[in-house]
Amino acid sequence: MLLLVGVVSLVRLVASQAVHSGPDVVLPPTSGQSGYVQPGERLEQLLSAQGEALLRGDEQGWLAPLDPDDAQLREAYRSQFRTLRALRVSSWQARPVVRPLLKRGEETSTDVTVAYCLAVPKCPPARFVGPEAPQLTQELTVRWGPDEQTVTITGSRAAERDRYGSRPLPWEDGGLTVREGRRVIVAAAPGETERLAEAVSAGDQAASVVDRYGRLAGREVPERYIVFLAGAGEWRTWRGGTAPEWAAAYAYGAGKTPSNVVVQMAEMRDRAGLLSTLRHEFGHVITVPGTDDILGSIHQWLVEGIAEYIQWGGRPPARAQLTEVRAHLRGGQWRGSIQLPRLASTSSDAEARVFYLMNHLTMTCVADRHGEAKLFRWWYAMVSEGSANYEPATRESLGESFAALDRACVSHLRRAVG
Repeated sequence: MLLLVGVVSLVRLVASQAVHSGPDVVLPPTSGQSGYVQPGERLEQLLSAQGEALLRGDEQGWLAPLDPDDAQLREAYRSQFRTLRALRVSSWQARPVVRPLLKRGEETSTDVTVAYCLAVPKCPPARFVGPEAPQLTQELTVRWGPDEQTVTITGSRAAERDRYGSRPLPWEDGGLTVREGRRVIVAAAPGETERLAEAVSAGDQAASVVDRYGRLAGREVPERYIVFLAGAGEWRTWRGGTAPEWAAAYAYGAGKTPSNVVVQMAEMRDRAGLLSTLRHEFGHVITVPGTDDILGSIHQWLVEGIAEYIQWGGRPPARAQLTEVRAHLRGGQWRGSIQLPRLASTSSDAEARVFYLMNHLTMTCVADRHGEAKLFRWWYAMVSEGSANYEPATRESLGESFAALDRACVSHLRRAVG
């Protein structure tokens, strides 16, 4: 349904451009449109110039289209400018979804699509359908006039229905403090700045471990991993506050650029816990950039299993960690396969721990049988499948059937748990 809406909007946009490809014109009066004009290229030029100002570090140019009398709006844009610059914004393309009809001297709302990149030197192209660069939809309120060349932005908010994902994104929040390390950029919410230096240090250390697995898997590692430190309020609001109840952190997709990481700092008891969590989330960044809902549901056991494997540097879980797994197996709740059913967002913390540990054991089993290089080759072949039919990928990558691998790793898991 969303794709259909997007296609319809695209057709309307193309039609509008075909009719109004030249300078701004006054439309012939029609029913209900007397006195209205198509702003045409002027609004697009305004947004393009604003994006160029952002990229060259021109704060006044970024603020230029805004209502000079709206101090709150200008401060919000000023804060966003400084955050985006600190996050190494490398691309910013904004244009109306459909050119709006405006009446001189009055305000109207229009949706604007923004394609952008953060800390990505070569930003992929922005596409309306199947976007490669991350995108969002912003609802702008604009005023046309007093003359034909003047367009003023008088309001801005997240579109009520943003087809590109939940809002607000962490970097849209005001008041972030940003610090850069060798391999990470970390942005802290106002209440989490005391742990900013700790997070930068832990992030750099985590990246040094995770980068090795990225290269082993033949993946291009990010120039910088981007991490947002959330307080309790931000955790409940960033990206709609939809993280599972058992989650302490997550990596969210940013088009086909590397995913960004959000950490719930209240769950990070010490530096060791933060370091371990960042290894796991960076594992998601290098394995499934742009993870979507299908990948996170059909292949969740694989997605979390490989991140656990990376988190612990290929080491299996210690036997002392497996008490809950042992109880789970003895309680008859397991169906006896490495292909575990999806973990629900409302699952308990104990259920989540069992799920993660069992998938971790599965990945160590495959690595023990076939080596790390084949583990990652098999893993990528598996998650590339559009269904849960893992037979072709397993035979091609490992030279055995999925049924044989399943039996072997079930035995491995039982021995490890004891």
